[in-house]
Amino acid sequence: VGFRFFYISESGSNLTMGEEATFKRGILFIETPDKGEIRLLKDGAVLKKWRGTGASYEVEESGVYRVEVYHPFLFFGPRPWIFSNPIYLR
Repeated sequence: VGFRFFYISESGSNLTMGEEATFKRGILFIETPDKGEIRLLKDGAVLKKWRGTGASYEVEESGVYRVEVYHPFLFFGPRPWIFSNPIYLR
């Protein structure tokens, strides 16, 4: 399984990376192929961090959401691994 980052609104509409829609409450889903430090960013600032292979986040306001994943590296700390394209909720 590869990397997935998508959004499902309460009304059931689905958005993937690079897509834009009028804001409706919903949930962002993140899936990674290996364990790492997952960072969810909103409008360029870190909103939440998790460790593992997946996460979800309930979205309650508009913004530009994207994900960064850092892979653990024993000697120098987490290494940049995955940088998603954004999902635009206007």
